[in-house]
Amino acid sequence: MIGILRLLILAHSLPFSFLRITCISFSPALLNILSFLENSLKHFHLSEPKKPPVFDHPLQPAAPEEGDTLQLSCHVRGSEPIRIQWLKAGREIRASERCSFSFANGVALLELAAVTKSDSGEYVCKASNVAGTDTCRSKVTVKGTWPLMFSFI
Repeated sequence: MIGILRLLILAHSLPFSFLRITCISFSPALLNILSFLENSLKHFHLSEPKKPPVFDHPLQPAAPEEGDTLQLSCHVRGSEPIRIQWLKAGREIRASERCSFSFANGVALLELAAVTKSDSGEYVCKASNVAGTDTCRSKVTVKGTWPLMFSFI
């Protein structure tokens, strides 16, 4: 029995052709076991370990003018599927007429139209999958527009 366990351990790390030659020198019964294992494992594939999300191009600070469209983007890598969430001041941002999100080819994008001073604050992009979670942050400062002053003489 110990010999079979050793063979199974070897079968996991060595090519079957090498094991077949080794088994022939020991016992025809071991060769039968190896053939069974080889046929059983033909369609069995070990998947690579899942990789947690990691931001390799994080968010940058932004300072749009009042009324402009704010675009925040970052790039994340990791095992799919990756779920993206956007937060402002710790609260999840929901899509609306003014706010849209996209995520494709590792690029997470938030677009916020017609920004006002109240849109200033800390924005967080949170990426998560079965292997973990990562976040990146951006400080957004919406610059006010000064009213034009006219003087008549």
